[in-house]
Amino acid sequence: MFALVPWQTTKEVTCLEETDRIRDEVVTGQGVNMPEGIPQPPTPDPYVEGLRAELEEARARGLEAHRRALLAENAGRVVPELVAGSTVEELEGSVDVARRAFDAARAAALAEVAATPIPAGNPIRQGPGVEGMSSLEKIAYGLKRD
Repeated sequence: MFALVPWQTTKEVTCLEETDRIRDEVVTGQGVNMPEGIPQPPTPDPYVEGLRAELEEARARGLEAHRRALLAENAGRVVPELVAGSTVEELEGSVDVARRAFDAARAAALAEVAATPIPAGNPIRQGPGVEGMSSLEKIAYGLKRD
């Protein structure tokens, strides 16, 4: 663990190694008995733990209700999947991000639609007129075209 340097004694190195061992045991929670005079950590009270769980559930429900309110307020102007957060401030900040993403997607879609040529109606028919043909000639002309 520790190397003996000229100004340290063997006793000092042993003390440092023992301190490290105790620290490691405290961090991992293995094999440590608290010295007298230092109180043991209290065991969790089931009632208090139940209240904490209820508080966390209420907080989560409140955040979800706030998220739904933000989505309703900005319906058709945001990407709903991007409105997220674990606090009210994060939720409200994510609305701006969702609105910018929606605007960018809308602008890209409009540019794509604008770049697509659309014919302005039916094309003019070409070929001989069928007005003067007999029924048999019209059938023959139609079979010949396909």
